[in-house]
Amino acid sequence: MKNFSPRAFVALLLILASVPLPCAAQGCRSWAEALAKSFFPHQIDQKGLYEFANVPPQEYFREAVKIEEKEFGDSIKNSRLQEVSDDIQLRLSTALKRFYGVGSQLYGEQLNPDDVGVIPEADVNAFATGSHIFMHAALMQYFLQPADYLAGIVKAKNGEITSAQYGDIHAAFPWQDDWDSIYFILAHEASHNLMRHRDEMTLGPVLTMFADYEQSVRNYRKDLANSHTGGVKRYLWQSMKNFSQEVQNAEQQRNREVEADTVGLLILQRSGLNPEVALTAAERMDMLLGGGNANGWQAGMTEVLCSTHPDWVVRIQKMQTSLNCLRSTGNLCENHAPYPVEKLLPQLREGIARLDGYQEETVRIAEGKSSSAEVFESEVNVDPKDATLQIDGRIASPGKVQLPLGPHTVSAAKDGYRQQELQITIFSDVQPKVKIKLKKL
Repeated sequence: MKNFSPRAFVALLLILASVPLPCAAQGCRSWAEALAKSFFPHQIDQKGLYEFANVPPQEYFREAVKIEEKEFGDSIKNSRLQEVSDDIQLRLSTALKRFYGVGSQLYGEQLNPDDVGVIPEADVNAFATGSHIFMHAALMQYFLQPADYLAGIVKAKNGEITSAQYGDIHAAFPWQDDWDSIYFILAHEASHNLMRHRDEMTLGPVLTMFADYEQSVRNYRKDLANSHTGGVKRYLWQSMKNFSQEVQNAEQQRNREVEADTVGLLILQRSGLNPEVALTAAERMDMLLGGGNANGWQAGMTEVLCSTHPDWVVRIQKMQTSLNCLRSTGNLCENHAPYPVEKLLPQLREGIARLDGYQEETVRIAEGKSSSAEVFESEVNVDPKDATLQIDGRIASPGKVQLPLGPHTVSAAKDGYRQQELQITIFSDVQPKVKIKLKKL
């Protein structure tokens, strides 16, 4: 499945830097590049985040479809112009109608089975955009006339092909008119649309940005409480968190491919087709695309971080497990559901409203405008230990102190040392733990 990269609709602009381009990996070519990216601060588009949170789900879906049609306009046009027989187009549309009919019953999704076509692409691939499905011409030829497809590659590279070479290719790839495999690929892409994987790839970065925004709001309160900024430790912690997110993003993308395989099996079964054909399709894809990976830990790390699709051998193993459940129970091993856009967008709006309230409370308390008389325990220490400590102009003993909500001036002094003063703030959920270290004159 190609990744969807929206380019319009102002409320979606904030995710452009996060969503990978079609057919790209996780935006990295190697594990080192992914690690390096983690050390660049994530930019939070607060205005865009607020705009996105206020988009009603139905408006989001309408605009997403418009952007999809604009983004893939050339592919949609080419799918109508690609020279395929009426029989091929009819077989694709008819099969997809059955698949979407099953999907509607299982998941409540309504999709148009006419939004499928063949585009003149030379690599063996297919992709779903959220509403449309595009089968590459090379994929169709590979399954319908594999020897001719591969012979064409050899001829393009060498300028000619002998009858003996053609015979060898035909012996290695002997099938003809393998529509069963094409139906599995079609069911796989239909599952991407039914599971709303496009929306998951769109909203995932938005939710990550919201989490970063939430952390920044909470860090602001911590900084006010302790009279300092995060510094190197927080930067390193955030960088490691970003790196961990890169790993999770890559894993989630591979999981979407596995989910499309799995749901595709169920769709085949409920459509009256044999889901076992998926194994043949996967094995034939592996014959062409599998293997060739470099060895070593660096290659392994790059695979973990940058690969968007699991290895075909892994996918076959997972499909065998799902097929076992289908054989024994008639159902998949676990339930699958479309990405819950209708639930997540209101939750995002509620989350931002909650953070607004939290931030307003932070400012109010920091400005000394809290009406609460409740006190909280904090810890204030000095170095040297015999320095005189004052809190709000009163002598205090170093260590744990009880202070009310709001700002407090803390100072320390000792003969022969430079006096130091700082501002701390007491919050109900963040109590300072500070140490004033004096410098000699």
